[in-house]
Amino acid sequence: MKTVLLLFLMFTTSVHAQTVSERKPALVFIPGLISSGEVWTETLATLGDAYDCHVLTLPGFAGKPPLEKGPYLAAFKEVITGYIRQNQLTDVTLVGHSLGGFLSLQIGIDQPDFLKQIVVVDALPFLAGAMNPAAKPGIDSAMIRNYIASFAPYSEDKIRGMRLMSAKSNVLDSTQWASLVEWTMTSDLVTEANAAMELMGTDLRDDVAKIRVPVLVMAAFAPNPQFPTFTSDYVSRLYTAQYAALPDVKVLVTPHSRHFIMMDELNWMVDHIRTFVAK
Repeated sequence: MKTVLLLFLMFTTSVHAQTVSERKPALVFIPGLISSGEVWTETLATLGDAYDCHVLTLPGFAGKPPLEKGPYLAAFKEVITGYIRQNQLTDVTLVGHSLGGFLSLQIGIDQPDFLKQIVVVDALPFLAGAMNPAAKPGIDSAMIRNYIASFAPYSEDKIRGMRLMSAKSNVLDSTQWASLVEWTMTSDLVTEANAAMELMGTDLRDDVAKIRVPVLVMAAFAPNPQFPTFTSDYVSRLYTAQYAALPDVKVLVTPHSRHFIMMDELNWMVDHIRTFVAK
């Protein structure tokens, strides 16, 4: 499989992309918060050469230069759409994980002419609303500052240990933990804090009604004996409710996966992507 490295400059920053195949249909893969585009490596290998695949790493994450200023999600969105237009991609299927899925929804709301479909990998239109039904949209600047400041007392080894704990909670496959930790350790903390808070503070539940392309949503679920009420049916109802305003959406729940579905349920995910893209 031939790999070509592309560098796309916009807003005095960069998006790192790999073009893996020259064939259509075009799939643009967007990773999540403090993740590298390498998170999709096994996905692309499993898909094979049947697709024109483009893999992005967002500014400020996994060693990429950060943006000079925010708002971060709006700038990320412009960088992604700019890359697509510069490379003259058409009939594009966006495949976004977590923050990448949220950005894909935002792009879909804008109804760009290049968009054909959206695949959302474990992301919600209003994440804060899933955690707290009484949550209201809005950005808490104090929380951003406090999050950044909370890392100051700790050594690099301590922070690495904290990042490892987070990786274990997000991925069942222990062979993937080291990669996740390295991506977080080489990500820009200011970018992480601001992007996370913008994500938490933005409610797209009504706006998704503007999306005019089919959307496939994959929700992560793995049984946890400590939380018996957290069931596959609960996850399905939660996601279905948040996407209720979307005209053309299909919600699927994984058999056994944590947040990084492409690592824990690779074949299941790829099979559904193939079926969806073939429509």
